Amino acid sequence: MIEVGVREFKAHLSTYLHRVSTGVALVVTSHGKQIARIEPPAITTEPKDALSMLRTLPWLRIGKGGKPQGAREHLKLRADTPPLAQTVSELRD
Repeated sequence: MIEVGVREFKAHLSTYLHRVSTGVALVVTSHGKQIARIEPPAITTEPKDALSMLRTLPWLRIGKGGKPQGAREHLKLRADTPPLAQTVSELRD
């Protein structure tokens, strides 16, 4: 594990992040006190594994993808319906 001060870390950010990506943990200090710990990411599951985990949740429904179906009944507007701007203006008064 590497210990580095805030100023040094800021000045050489890309170098330290590269070292973390190779598997080295990093502790950032300020005035000798630890303020942050940066570690390489944990091994993640494959997306297909994550999807199978989501399917096991009883309260979650997995969709089929694609566009939503929309309303089942189409609303028909009458010719004598006032314009939306007029309705909004009336509601503001």
